[in-house]
Amino acid sequence: MKKLLVTMTVIFALTGCASNSTVDPLPTKSTSASSEEIEVSSIDKLVISSYSLPEHKTYDHIDSVKLTLKDGANDVTVKIANTVNEWIASEIADFQATAKVAYKKDRKNASVLEFNMTFDESAVSDRIYALTFTDYQFDGGAHGSSVVKTFAFDLNDGSQFDLVLQINPDKRFEFDVLAAATLGEQAGTFDVDLDSQQTIITTLGNDENYTAWFASKTDGLAIIFQQYAVGPYSSGQPAISLTWKQLKPLLNSDSILLSEFAE
Repeated sequence: MKKLLVTMTVIFALTGCASNSTVDPLPTKSTSASSEEIEVSSIDKLVISSYSLPEHKTYDHIDSVKLTLKDGANDVTVKIANTVNEWIASEIADFQATAKVAYKKDRKNASVLEFNMTFDESAVSDRIYALTFTDYQFDGGAHGSSVVKTFAFDLNDGSQFDLVLQINPDKRFEFDVLAAATLGEQAGTFDVDLDSQQTIITTLGNDENYTAWFASKTDGLAIIFQQYAVGPYSSGQPAISLTWKQLKPLLNSDSILLSEFAE
């Protein structure tokens, strides 16, 4: 249920803040930005909103989101919103800096540069809240590029956790082998002139290949791989689905994913 968001533009000054700060990393009053609520999240007092800036000469458009806090949000919810909004703000700022450089080199091409961010709630339980963002940017060249990233939080204290830290270190190689084999079975990775299975197993040894995922009791764990991670641009962002039965021997016994989703 990806949500494609409202257009926005114009150079944007970031305000740094601590994760529990009341300072909004994506302000509207101090800039020419506008924001509109578009969806209520699965946790109390948190809403997904669009975040829009007017057009700027250095790029065509920026479409993004922000997490909006409602009155009465607790400290954990504030921490979640600020953590995510700070990252979104930094992604926008990086794109703007790149667009500014491109504009100085070629003003005509700058008009087609674009930034689009979509989101999904990717894991929800009594203890887990996770959002996965797809950040698409076209900053010149033959085509744009996308990065997909999951932010997962323990609702007990608002702390973040990573998928890779849920894997038993002694079972990491087995986990990578399972992921590579499943890519071949589910995504057809080894049938379309992509990297060999052994090369992919080696590639998956990099923790950055496990930064985007979905989880639920019924559907297990889905892992989304970045562009170029396991094949060329044409392969997109392949995804695999693993069952909790497959995963239970490979994850830490105290894994928050197992405790919340594995039966």
